Amino acid sequence: METYGEVKPVNFDAYGRTWRVFDKSESGLIMLTPSVGDAAIAGAAEGATLGLAGSMDATQLVFQSAAKDYLASTGRNCQILAARLVVDPQWEFSYAC
Repeated sequence: METYGEVKPVNFDAYGRTWRVFDKSESGLIMLTPSVGDAAIAGAAEGATLGLAGSMDATQLVFQSAAKDYLASTGRNCQILAARLVVDPQWEFSYAC
């Protein structure tokens, strides 16, 4: 999170959940994490099923698709260049527009 300390998160709805998006357009970096509410729901579901519910579809593909959709929603046509799991469930992507 140090890289994003001064970036205000934007809420973005996609794929049935609300994402917190941290976009550093000057660096071509974007980080996504589920909203606090979505993360709590996933944690409760996983706890109630002793971990059998999975991890809230926290796959690179879902996060990457949401990141690309967010960038498109801002009027930018961007390509995701690389992905990095920061800490579950936070993904960071580098991009070029």
